[in-house]
Amino acid sequence: MAARRLAQLVEIGRRLGGTMAVDPLLDAIARDLCETVDADRVAVLLANRSGRGVPGALEPRLARTRDGAEAGATDVPQSIARRAADGRVALLTHDAPADDRFAGHSVTLQSVRSALCAPLIDSHGEVLGVLYADNRRVAGRFNDGDLDFLVAFAGVAAAAVEREQSAAQLRAAQRMRENFERYFTPTLAARIADADAAHLLEGERRRVVVLFTDIRGFTRIAESLAPDALAAQLNEYFDAMVECVFRHDGALDKFIGDSLLAYWGAPVAYADDADRALAAVREMLGTLTGLNARWAAAGRPTLGVGIGLNAGDAFVGNIGSPRRLEYTLIGDTVNVANRLCGAAAAGEVLASEAFRALCQQPPGAQPRPDVVLKHITSDVRVLALDVDRRR
Repeated sequence: MAARRLAQLVEIGRRLGGTMAVDPLLDAIARDLCETVDADRVAVLLANRSGRGVPGALEPRLARTRDGAEAGATDVPQSIARRAADGRVALLTHDAPADDRFAGHSVTLQSVRSALCAPLIDSHGEVLGVLYADNRRVAGRFNDGDLDFLVAFAGVAAAAVEREQSAAQLRAAQRMRENFERYFTPTLAARIADADAAHLLEGERRRVVVLFTDIRGFTRIAESLAPDALAAQLNEYFDAMVECVFRHDGALDKFIGDSLLAYWGAPVAYADDADRALAAVREMLGTLTGLNARWAAAGRPTLGVGIGLNAGDAFVGNIGSPRRLEYTLIGDTVNVANRLCGAAAAGEVLASEAFRALCQQPPGAQPRPDVVLKHITSDVRVLALDVDRRR
């Protein structure tokens, strides 16, 4: 008997070391236990870590009867399963209804007589769930050797479940990082995707620098191009502009039609955020000049953009519904930058005095008292920046 059990453990361990999925492995464990320890039912219950429902609740993952049929894992007595999980101890009961440790009604209701239960503990000492076996026909059916065998299988099951959960966490983290990389530099995206840095995305008022760009005459251009050609040119343009923002540690908020909204100062701020934004603008204009030369040579329309820059306080954080949250910024500071962009001619950069005042190396500027910012009630001094010249 001992040699046979050892052989079963070796085989299960071999399967764990291969590429076998978790459910087939757990199913093999259940079949071996039913046969070897004369169990009527074997079940695996896992602690709820989904973020939904009751945290830590033991929920069924798999249950099999001795004839291989699926069994009701929800019928596993919670008084036994919880005691094993909470106490982090393997349990053997020869007569569950008479056992003072298990006073739960489910023991009697399910006609459980003999039972075995062991916690599934991962490499960090966390309880992942339990491995449970019972016999409904005979009291005193299991012995200490059976419990040792169950504990050994629980160790294999815990390793399999931990590996599956770790792989799922890695995939989720990768998806999260890839999503954040759409809006932040790769380095910052990696920080935010780290669970320890999740507080970076909490909503708060921050001092930010806001950049808006908008293509001039876009409707006319759109009417002159086939949809696929228009999409291709817009994608090429936006890709180049976003790279300019990222190279100067800015963040992309969103695309709004042919407009782009970017910002500096959140979730991480630097003392020279305004200078970084200005450097991004210089690079964007230079990059667009190069793109236009190439597009003109290829017989494609060229693009001209107006740019608006502003600085001030804004609410920054996750905004939306449970179905879709978006890390964004809102407030009058954003609205002013949008209006400045809307008033700028192609190739022109309009900024507020508040933005220029934050620059450690302020650019040359000309007052534009003729510019009226519609629907803006605050007093904004508008400047036309000479981005190629300082002071």
